[in-house]
Amino acid sequence: MIISIVEENTVIRQGLQHLLKSSEEFEIITTYSRCEELLEEKKVLKPDIIILGFIPRSSDNLIRLRQVKNYFPDSIVLVSLVYEDDEIIFKSMQSGASGYILKNCTAKKIFDTIKDITEKKAFMSVQMAKHIIEHLERKHDRKNGKFKNLTSTEINLLKYLSEGNNLPALSVLTNHSTDQIKSNFFSIYRKIRTL
Repeated sequence: MIISIVEENTVIRQGLQHLLKSSEEFEIITTYSRCEELLEEKKVLKPDIIILGFIPRSSDNLIRLRQVKNYFPDSIVLVSLVYEDDEIIFKSMQSGASGYILKNCTAKKIFDTIKDITEKKAFMSVQMAKHIIEHLERKHDRKNGKFKNLTSTEINLLKYLSEGNNLPALSVLTNHSTDQIKSNFFSIYRKIRTL
């Protein structure tokens, strides 16, 4: 598995690189201090996962995230945040992120987040699903029309995923095939990006 890290803070970037190199799961780990450096590599690099460091209070974070997703549409993008902010997490999801990690989180949390997305093949991390559900419940209600464009199956998928269920469990819980569930997650992404 190829992982690329984009992080302006040298200590955090080198720490993540060292941590990920300690795992045998990752073949290649590339690091960049600026997003533009990663984008220049698009013809020679096809990362499976991109960890994109967000700069606190920068208005360019979401623009960079959308650029990364445009250049690497098949890559899973995790954003790296200084602190949990529901609005930033939701907007990151709308812009193409599949999950997030905190810059000061434990090694176990980083590996768990990567495992959630790659092994469970749920297309988004458990914590991202939790934040989406919380955001939708807090900011929108079904009567105002923001929540109603998600089907009850899609809402249930998010709730079940936020409880830690993997793809086979989601299939059992919803009585849908894994292909139907994958289709539902693509639909969720598409709808959330238009909210």
